[in-house]
Amino acid sequence: TREEPIPIYRIENGMRMVEPYVYTYRMGCKQRWLGKRVEEIFLSEFKQNPASYYREALRDGRIRVNGMADAGNHLLKDRD
Repeated sequence: TREEPIPIYRIENGMRMVEPYVYTYRMGCKQRWLGKRVEEIFLSEFKQNPASYYREALRDGRIRVNGMADAGNHLLKDRD
């Protein structure tokens, strides 16, 4: 397991601020996702970002399945 970076804090106007950092979010495949494409899941279930963000993240390899980049057309299976 790869270690995540430790956030760096700074005090600004009496408030503690967190410097931006990369966080790797890991999750398992839900039963309802089995047999669906990764891109389809992100576009239908994760609405906090526009579709263009997820498509770009899939192309760039920021979204991966089992460490595999370019996972947009991957059909999810048990244990993915």
